[in-house]
Amino acid sequence: MGNIRGIQLCLARLARVAIAEDRISEAVTFYGAAPDPVQIVGILLARIDNTGYHKQLNSLRSAMGEQQWQKAYLRGKSMSPESAMDFAAEY
Repeated sequence: MGNIRGIQLCLARLARVAIAEDRISEAVTFYGAAPDPVQIVGILLARIDNTGYHKQLNSLRSAMGEQQWQKAYLRGKSMSPESAMDFAAEY
């Protein structure tokens, strides 16, 4: 698999698209498949975007309820990069 960081960044961006389309479960799955933004691009993003990232995850958790959120997040977390790309292609 080629550019893993690029794939992870795309998954995080797809999560935002899913939120805009009110597809909350898919958004959480995308976030589960993509690590924390700090792990993707480093400390600079932590200063810019990391607080918003965690607020967004908490907001999604509240909107879905803990059990459904965990299910969607763990679905993404368990995906290989290839599986995450397949999920994104089906989206």
